[in-house]
Parts: sequence; C-alpha cells; structure tokens
Amino acid sequence: MEEIQLKEKINDMVNEIIENVKSKSGSHIESITLTGSYAIGKMALERPNVNILVFLKRHPPARIYLETGRILFSVGKKYQKFFRFRIDMFPFRFAYPVGDKELEVSVNLNLYDMAEKDLEMWMTPTKKVWAPFGAPQAVMQSFRSMRKVVFGSDVLGRMEFHVTYEDILLGVLKEFPLYKLQLTRAPMTYDIDKDYELLATEAVQVGKTCLGTTAAVLLDEESIRQGKHLELLADKRKLLRFMKQAGSPDLGRWTEIVIRARDNFLSVKKDKDKVFEVYDAAYNILNVTFQMATSKLFGTK
Repeated sequence: MEEIQLKEKINDMVNEIIENVKSKSGSHIESITLTGSYAIGKMALERPNVNILVFLKRHPPARIYLETGRILFSVGKKYQKFFRFRIDMFPFRFAYPVGDKELEVSVNLNLYDMAEKDLEMWMTPTKKVWAPFGAPQAVMQSFRSMRKVVFGSDVLGRMEFHVTYEDILLGVLKEFPLYKLQLTRAPMTYDIDKDYELLATEAVQVGKTCLGTTAAVLLDEESIRQGKHLELLADKRKLLRFMKQAGSPDLGRWTEIVIRARDNFLSVKKDKDKVFEVYDAAYNILNVTFQMATSKLFGTK
C-alpha cells in the first residue's frame, strides 16, 4: 500500500472509531482527544500507533465500556483488508491482532472517568502525589503536550501540571515494575521461536515507553521544570543524541537499537536475532532506569 493511501485509510479508521463512539456514548462524553505521534503528524508508518483519550462524564454506566469494545473490534475487522489491526492496551495487557496483513496498526483507546481527575496516591508511607485519572502526572502532561481535541472540551488544556524531578522518579517506582512483569512474562506467553514477531511488538513498545522516562531521569529539576523531557519525548532524534551524550555507552547503544527497530519494524520483526536484540535492549533500559531512580530516591545501589 502506498504511503498516501495508508495515511488515508488510517485517518478513515480513526474517524470511524470516533464517530461510532460519539454515536453510542455521546451524552456521556466530556471530550475525545487524540495524542501522541499520530496527533502531531509524526506517526511512524513502519509501526503506526494511534492514541485516543475519551474523557467520560462522572460515573459512566458499565455499558459504555462494553459498547466501546464492540466498536473497536467491529472497526478492526472492517479494516483488516488494508492492515492488521491491534487493540493496544499497554501498560495493562497485549492482545492478539485482527487480520493477517504484514503491516499492523495499533489503537490505544483510554476511557477516563472525570470523577477520577483529582485522584491522589500514596507512593511511599510519607509521600502522596496527584495521579490524574490514576496515571502519573508526567504521563498526562506528555499527553497534553501532543494533543488534538476532536470532540467536546479541552480537558487536558484546562489542567495545570507541575511535574517535579521527584515526581518523575516516583513514577518509575509505580510504572516500571508493571512493565517488567509484562516483558519478562512475554516469552512464556507464546512460542517465541515461532511467534517472535509478537515478542518484537512487546519489546519495542516497552523499550520505547521506557526511553522517555529514562531521559527524564537523566535530567535535573530545572530541566524538568522547563519541559525539556517533553521536547525529547516528541523528537526521537533529539532523544537519541541526548541518550548518547548523557547516558552510558551501553545506554546509548540500547536506545539506538530500540529506535532503529521502531523505524524499521517491518524488517526487524522478521529477523529472530534482531527481535531478541531488541528484547535485550528493552530489558536493560528498564532495569537501569529503575536502578537509577531508586538510587536517587533512597540512596540504594
């Protein structure tokens, strides 16, 4: 499929999902917001990923979640003649894709209850932090920095984020154990000598997600205040340069492996040795970042 045609089909798919969600649940929706690389026009066509945030009015009925699931699978089955469709629920779970095309498009649709906008969580016995919609403040801040509102009000635009360096470190403690659990259990989920393409998907996703946080951990309080972590998150070339300069030689090499795999995913996923190399890089990035964060917070090694 030609690049222009692929973009058109992805846009059609996204619009169809949004229109169906509005049709079925519009009276319960505060906002529908696109975020990430697709929203800002920097989506990697080797491995397209679309992030949709649906902000629901307070305490929505359970049927909203059931209807949304039906919509996603219905649209996915329709577009499987153009590309393989995957519902991406990372960091909670990975799902088998719909269809058998070589190119895969993943959609991560998050439903957020406005009643949970001001949630707080105890991160340590003495430290409580704001966790909007149950997510680290830095995650929602990054969503805001790359957002495009397509329906309703600008929920993220009305929110004021004051992410500190300590918030970044505490976010690592909250999120990275879950990433590690998924990554380390992935080889036991299917036959990796046969279905290593599935392992490639998980390894690239975990590695890519960790890298933005790794860069933030390597920064300092003033840089976080200025939003430099958001600049690096939005530009993978800047991110790679920074990691090579600020991190260890190994960290720079692992970063390059993950970014290269994302940019050349269609060829990488067919090469078992390269898939295992990406898995190793993602695993090491995850562990090194967690060690750095815990050391900075608690003085441990």
